[in-house]
Amino acid sequence: MIPSLMLCSYGAFVLLVFGLLYRTVLWLSTPAPLRIPLWPVPRGPVSAVFRVLGEALVFRSLLRENKALWVASLAFHYSLLLILVKHLRYLWPPPVPQWLVALQSAGIVPACIFIASLLYLLARRCSRAPLAYLSTPEDYLVLLYLAAIALTGILMKYCFQTDLLAVKFFLQSLLSLRAPSFDHNIIFPTVIFTVHYLLVCALAAYVPFGKLLHGAALFFSPPLTQAGAGKRHKNPWNSEEQR
Repeated sequence: MIPSLMLCSYGAFVLLVFGLLYRTVLWLSTPAPLRIPLWPVPRGPVSAVFRVLGEALVFRSLLRENKALWVASLAFHYSLLLILVKHLRYLWPPPVPQWLVALQSAGIVPACIFIASLLYLLARRCSRAPLAYLSTPEDYLVLLYLAAIALTGILMKYCFQTDLLAVKFFLQSLLSLRAPSFDHNIIFPTVIFTVHYLLVCALAAYVPFGKLLHGAALFFSPPLTQAGAGKRHKNPWNSEEQR
């Protein structure tokens, strides 16, 4: 089982890295011949940077549009961020820094907030007729998939016995590109860990090719990243008389 998990890990990592590189090159190579910044138009590149950061970090335009959805989105993204940072303790070689140890005191709270925000987003998508009409099966499956990852993680830690030291040893062995060797008394990997880990690997492979990468697209969106030119734009394909 362990060789299969290692193969899935490296395969998901390769797909994630090369998929992100592919999407980045695709975004950078997309032509943007028109200057089309959204109102209010930034005065310069510094203002444009702050506007993009405002959208990426605090979802400024969503706050103006829908405050309930803004709260749910903030809870979803920042609880997910905290969960990911907490998982760094399994990858960090000893000694683990104190700030990372202190984050573990949050316990199950980030996971509960994450699942609650997921349920709100799913209920909102199902209950609003226009949104349900525009939704695709992928929109529902992604939310359910993320909930499955969170639930299996909670079950692995709080309900089913899993040797977390063995988990850490396995993950650090992956980073060092060597096969881990366990004592025969250690039952690893458990069924719940295998399910949780394979779900995470499949998610990592999916990210570059699905809708979960929408946050990164903000940094390549011309209406957000462009600043005001302060002059009238002239279409280069028009004749001199039309200009």
